Amino acid sequence: SPARTVFHSRVASIRRRPRHPTARRRTRGRFRTIAQVAGRTGRGAKGGRVLVQTTCPDEPAIRYAAAHDYFGFAQYELAHRRELKYPPYAHLVRVIVRGESYDAVQQTARELASRICAAAARLMQSRDGSDKADGETSAAPIASADSDVRVLGPAPAPIGRLRGQYRFYLQLSA
Repeated sequence: SPARTVFHSRVASIRRRPRHPTARRRTRGRFRTIAQVAGRTGRGAKGGRVLVQTTCPDEPAIRYAAAHDYFGFAQYELAHRRELKYPPYAHLVRVIVRGESYDAVQQTARELASRICAAAARLMQSRDGSDKADGETSAAPIASADSDVRVLGPAPAPIGRLRGQYRFYLQLSA
């Protein structure tokens, strides 16, 4: 509101898994919240001040928001997205396998990951003209580093059981 001249925010900074997609969303959310509050505080004649209390003052979201540097933050985010092969530099697909038996769902998710990895390896071989034997493709859940397709997982879904069904997920990046 125009009458607001001071705003105080406590920002919980969690650095446990900064490369995890959820943590990346939290970083953008922190930046957005601080920048939005700073923009609304002190719109009146008195001006305003924003105080941010955090355990990680050097966190990029907080630094860029404090400097009102949207373009700097966007460049920072895009550089990380390029490095991690996240959109807009790649496509992500989440596949959820679900069923009534935990063991059956886990095994199906493993088999699906293995088949996707094998199909990605065959695709790369056909592009490169390689002559590797079929037995040389990896059955591991993660495709080779030089592949255009990466398979992460399988792993239990964040909500492991929903409506009586167990859930595992894979994430594909291409």
